Amino acid sequence: MKAVRTFIYKKTHRSGRVTWVVRWKHPETGQWLNRSAGRTRDEAEETEDRLRERLRRGEIPGGNGEMTDGPLHVTELIDLYYLSPRFLNFNERGRNGARAQFEMIRSELGKEYFSTLTKERILRFYLSLKQKKGLSHATLRKYHFKLTILGQLHLELKPGLSNPLQTIKRFSQYFPKQAPTRDINFLTNDELGQIFEELKKCRAKTILPFIQFLAFSGLRRSEALELEWKDIDFSGGFIYIRRSKNAKPRQVPLE
Repeated sequence: MKAVRTFIYKKTHRSGRVTWVVRWKHPETGQWLNRSAGRTRDEAEETEDRLRERLRRGEIPGGNGEMTDGPLHVTELIDLYYLSPRFLNFNERGRNGARAQFEMIRSELGKEYFSTLTKERILRFYLSLKQKKGLSHATLRKYHFKLTILGQLHLELKPGLSNPLQTIKRFSQYFPKQAPTRDINFLTNDELGQIFEELKKCRAKTILPFIQFLAFSGLRRSEALELEWKDIDFSGGFIYIRRSKNAKPRQVPLE
């Protein structure tokens, strides 16, 4: 067996954007090839580990994320999605959240060809997540959405093959909406007032206005931290959130 040779390096684009690249040697031709590997060193190291594992198994991926002819394994589709603009355009928190679910899919279905997945196999996967991990139906829907994304990518790459996700027409039929499992208790005005009084004692004078801003706008902490002055329309009376939890922009009334 020929040695697996890879390394990673950081690439700075003309725009100033920084990405990481995995460079690997083709075991048959001896040619050095590149593969995009995300925006952080950790992402690059994970991509390199998966690439090395495939090479050890005797699989030969193509160049910059392109796979060889033939059906694609689920793990190959996940690797390709990690290189897509749709994934890379998420902020780091969004990518990490999505990656956790995709890696769970990889651990259970990664070795299977995507086109050979059946409705029964996919539903068994969801049931195993519910029984072993104790996941709610709402969380299972997120996994279903991730598999749907892979199905769309599979159709683009292999238009002649079937998309097994199309066999599950009504997800809610199998996993209906559940009642809330925890109470949502909103703070009263008196409780907010007590919090504000305690915050006045902090040495950092920005803490109180920041917490007041979160309390009265309803923004998530990550959304507030990413705000710039140009995102606030004082005359119109709203805040423009460039990238919310689902990576879509939204407007919030300004108190």
